[in-house]
Amino acid sequence: MITIDPSVIVLVIFYMITLTFLLLITKIRKKRIYSIDFFIQATFILYLMMLAKYTLLPIRLFADADISAATYFQLTPLTSILFYLQNLDVPVYGIQLFGNLILLLPFAIYLNIKKQRSLMFNIITPIIISLSIETLQLLIDFITHFPNKIFDVDDLLLNVAGFLIGALLSKYARAIIGSLKLRLQ
Repeated sequence: MITIDPSVIVLVIFYMITLTFLLLITKIRKKRIYSIDFFIQATFILYLMMLAKYTLLPIRLFADADISAATYFQLTPLTSILFYLQNLDVPVYGIQLFGNLILLLPFAIYLNIKKQRSLMFNIITPIIISLSIETLQLLIDFITHFPNKIFDVDDLLLNVAGFLIGALLSKYARAIIGSLKLRLQ
């Protein structure tokens, strides 16, 4: 039997509504819609929704659990990264390591696709985004009294590294988008 996560259904409905508003706003502004630009915007919205789903959901409620607040965070740099690297034969650790590395990579491509941003922008932006995600995870843990997701300083390092890789790759994405626009005109 196939089971569907209710949050996925909500995300799909929200995504369809968001795309409808995106089209309406574009029509109201009387801008010409390039299919490639709409595709980029639509995939960015989908990416943001999936980013929220995988970093914040599900939220488990265990108010009666007697769990130490120290299990909600890991603040020693490189502890998790070294542990994951030593245990790559366990799939979940490889997923955790590479998942955090590629988590913000698409974000960097989307933000740098029209024009290359400065190095400072490409360093500060992922720090702010990743710190916001980790802080939200920590707040959810304290509110629910259960470690749903862990605030991990190594996640910040991996997210920033992935964002920087994405910023470098955006040069190639920009070239591909440019050639597609030329062919569509």
